[in-house]
Amino acid sequence: MEKKRILVVLVILFSLIIFLNENASAQCTVGGCGGGCAGECTSGTSEFGGVCSACGMTMRRDCDSGGAWGGWYCQPYKSIPILVSQRFYDLPPLGDVSNSVLTSNEQARLLYLRNSVIGDNYDSLDSKEYPSWAEYESLAIKQQSTYGQYGQSCGLCGGTIKCDGTCSIPTPSNYGQPCGNQGTIQCDGTCSRPCDSRQGQACGNCGTYDCLGNCINQGLCFVGQTQNLGNCGNCGILQQTCQGNCQNCQWQTGQNCNTQDGWYGGGNTQTATCGSVDNDATSEFRNYGCSGGSCTYSVTQTADCDGSDGWYGGGNSAGCGSDPNSVWNDYYVTTNTGSCTSTTTCSGTGSANCDSNDVCNNKCEGTVFTSVPPMKDYYVVSNSNSCTSTTDTPSTENCATKASTDSDNSPVAYTVPGSVTDYSACTLGGCTGTAYSDSCSGTILTEYGASGSSFTSSAYECQNFESNYCSGDRYYRNEWACTSSPGACTDAADTQIGTNADGDLKDKECGDSLCDNAPNVYDSTKTATETSCADGLDNDCDGQVDCNDPDCNGSVAGTVKNADNQSVSSASVSAKKGFTTVATSTTSQQGSYSIASLSCDSYDLVASHQDYAPRTQAFSLAPNQQLTINFDGGNALVFGTSCEQDCTFAADNIIHASCDGKNGCAFYDSIAKAACDNSQPGWFRDYNETHYVACASGAPQPKVEIEASLSCESGTLVKVTRIVIYNGEPVKLVVAACG
Repeated sequence: MEKKRILVVLVILFSLIIFLNENASAQCTVGGCGGGCAGECTSGTSEFGGVCSACGMTMRRDCDSGGAWGGWYCQPYKSIPILVSQRFYDLPPLGDVSNSVLTSNEQARLLYLRNSVIGDNYDSLDSKEYPSWAEYESLAIKQQSTYGQYGQSCGLCGGTIKCDGTCSIPTPSNYGQPCGNQGTIQCDGTCSRPCDSRQGQACGNCGTYDCLGNCINQGLCFVGQTQNLGNCGNCGILQQTCQGNCQNCQWQTGQNCNTQDGWYGGGNTQTATCGSVDNDATSEFRNYGCSGGSCTYSVTQTADCDGSDGWYGGGNSAGCGSDPNSVWNDYYVTTNTGSCTSTTTCSGTGSANCDSNDVCNNKCEGTVFTSVPPMKDYYVVSNSNSCTSTTDTPSTENCATKASTDSDNSPVAYTVPGSVTDYSACTLGGCTGTAYSDSCSGTILTEYGASGSSFTSSAYECQNFESNYCSGDRYYRNEWACTSSPGACTDAADTQIGTNADGDLKDKECGDSLCDNAPNVYDSTKTATETSCADGLDNDCDGQVDCNDPDCNGSVAGTVKNADNQSVSSASVSAKKGFTTVATSTTSQQGSYSIASLSCDSYDLVASHQDYAPRTQAFSLAPNQQLTINFDGGNALVFGTSCEQDCTFAADNIIHASCDGKNGCAFYDSIAKAACDNSQPGWFRDYNETHYVACASGAPQPKVEIEASLSCESGTLVKVTRIVIYNGEPVKLVVAACG
């Protein structure tokens, strides 16, 4: 309704102006003035020229009552009359304004708005890019509102308000924030105290310079650096080389030739012929040493088992009948050991037996065996392959009660393979029975033994033979297994089982028990105290390494003074890591303090007193360093009522009007200073009825009133109202919910 009313008024006004113009013309005609009546212009009209002033005002001259033009003067464009606002909607492109239905005055104003307020952004043939007249008006009003502020000071960097309301030298968003080497961000965006120019460059042992010029993240050594650790082996020199990268430099120990000592060679290298000694390979014990930069050895022992080749077994069993065979054993050295073993496999006749020559006249009655003359019992001569015989006396034997035999002669011969024969039946050759051979199941041996006319058996864990031992400073387990058929417990290849967390050449179990996490530091070489605080080793074997060992502690001492160079007594001086206080001292009457024992590390040193604002200095303490840090000069304590740049006291977070102009504190003006007094930085305060300021140095901003509302389409609306503090002001908070 209001828009329609304004439109009707404008239409009536336009009609009235036309009527008055026409009436003036008629009067001129009635007066008989004729052509001579026309002056330079029509009385009451105005003409507009180019742009004048800094903020885009327009040149204007007015036609007086006598029809003559007055002088040109600078007039804000807002004074140009608008007769019909609707004519400004959906205007043609900029180049066609003169062909529109607008009056010359309206054309002048439109050109001004397009060129001076909006610019050339809409100079296009695309009509969609043209704003409506309402948008023109909004932009024009916005620019008009800046006239009153033009040229005033703004920001923190010496700028002034421009025609568009912005500051000619904007203040960086991070202005005053900490940066670099304890500096702050300046108006040009740079840091007042930039970092050390060497920041990021290499230093020390693969370290880099930090912002303060300290060399940090150093390794233990230079990559590729070598050092001698002393003699090794046969006149050799043990070296260690620094390896890794610049983030993880560490010492890598060289090769120890002594670890290669041992037996080499042996094995069953020739096919044996039964009855003939062969020539299997010899095994040799090599003693390694270091010579000419490489490992060399000398042979200190040899082993060869061929001298044991021969026939084994034979002999006579009582009575006419089955006697033991004799077999040819080919002996050789077990590969890479000094011990002998054998095999009965060979070409030719592998065994000898003479029972086929027996002359017997035997009979069985149940389990009872009886021999009848003449009797001739042939058997193999022990440990040969030749036959001999004996003339037996006739005998009678009950096989059911005959004593069992055990080839290894013991129920506890766990390392000797054997079998037990339990006699229980009779044949013409004599008593026969069932053989029970020693057998393996994993590492468990079932060992059989003779027991009168019967037998016994027991299970034995072959690993019971295992034991641990040191050899060349390395720790081994003597491994045992259950092998062969018949089975027996056998000595297997030994396993290295030592604990060697530091990767040196001595196992924990062989003399490195105290310092196994410190390479080349042994029970026998440890020192009384930590001899080096930066080698990563527990030199004194107390479980504490480098800066974690109190032997490496240092101290810090100094004096505390105020800004007037006066000693401050009873001040608390604390060494902190983050929020944790590590150690504290109190200053004497002369303002001196001392913290006697601090581990080498980086800290914040904080001096505080009830009458002063706290002061903090960061420092790094080297091993055993006695450091002096004074709180004086630029680091002196200042009274808690001294002003900071944000207009607060050093000892609180409250804005004080009395700080204006001190230490960089600046309020926008006296009104803002009064409004912000006793508030906190960042709080909003009323500047006047239409504007507010952000404390402490913000410029006045228009207030924006926003009223929130909520309605429910269905259900119950529940509202809770509370008074809360927002930006330092009590506001009403309404929380609503739909059920």
